[in-house]
Amino acid sequence: MVTDNNSHNSKIIKRKTTYHIKGEPIEILEEVRINLKNNEEIFDEELENKNLENIYNQYRKKHSLLTPDRIRETRGKYGVSQRAFSRILGWGEVTIHRYETGALQDRSHNDALVLLENPDNMKTLLENNKNKINRKDYINIKENLQKLVKDDIDKTLEEDI
Repeated sequence: MVTDNNSHNSKIIKRKTTYHIKGEPIEILEEVRINLKNNEEIFDEELENKNLENIYNQYRKKHSLLTPDRIRETRGKYGVSQRAFSRILGWGEVTIHRYETGALQDRSHNDALVLLENPDNMKTLLENNKNKINRKDYINIKENLQKLVKDDIDKTLEEDI
């Protein structure tokens, strides 16, 4: 595979390709750069990254796994760092970082993340693991949880009126 991706001497084509993720075939319509002179594939890092993201997203969709964006949103609504979030969950410190940057989570980790979308579950886990994070993070997360609960109550009251 050649790495010269001069756009004047190449074009991008789409083709169906099957990849194996965790032993399972995943078919995508991938984009690849082709040299116009000899029809050889040219390595294009940007396209490769896009294709990899597409493959993983197909796998996530097939297995109902959270996307990196949704994991970031869940963590973000509590105002918690990746490291503190991992500690609250009892995972390795870089686990959340890996998931938020595209690594595929296993089913048990995914299920835990889905449960934490509910503030009540986050509150329970935070209390059970408060000794694993620093006091400042604990107070910050607790305040964000209280605000989320208050906002939910206010929203419910508005809907009832």
